[in-house]
Amino acid sequence: MTKSIFQTQDFKAITTASVLALTKAFNEADDQRKKDKVIFVTSFGYVIAESIENTTDIEEPKNPDDIAMHALQDTIKNRNEILSEFDNQEILNSNTSLLLKNVQIKTYDGHTSNLPVMLLFSDSIQGLTFGNLS
Repeated sequence: MTKSIFQTQDFKAITTASVLALTKAFNEADDQRKKDKVIFVTSFGYVIAESIENTTDIEEPKNPDDIAMHALQDTIKNRNEILSEFDNQEILNSNTSLLLKNVQIKTYDGHTSNLPVMLLFSDSIQGLTFGNLS
């Protein structure tokens, strides 16, 4: 069975969930300032995400914009089922992929890319913060 982010043994994933909760609390407490986002530091640049989506409760897409999210959620579900079927539970417990929504990638050489969804593997994360890179 697919585990939630808090059921893994992945230090980066659990830390990310804690930062996400803190970011949501700050955003709800002050409506006047610019909303903070989770910012991942990776080897290729900054990955800024509006939200981290649930990978355990998959809903059918309600509109065409949700198809990519649904496809990645389904991919994660299938991957986890295969790993469980072949007794690779330790991989599921120690490695996490984070499903990000409304993603902006700012490379260190100044290029910017915008993606509707992205699957970020926790081993790609070198650091983590929150705020705005405007």
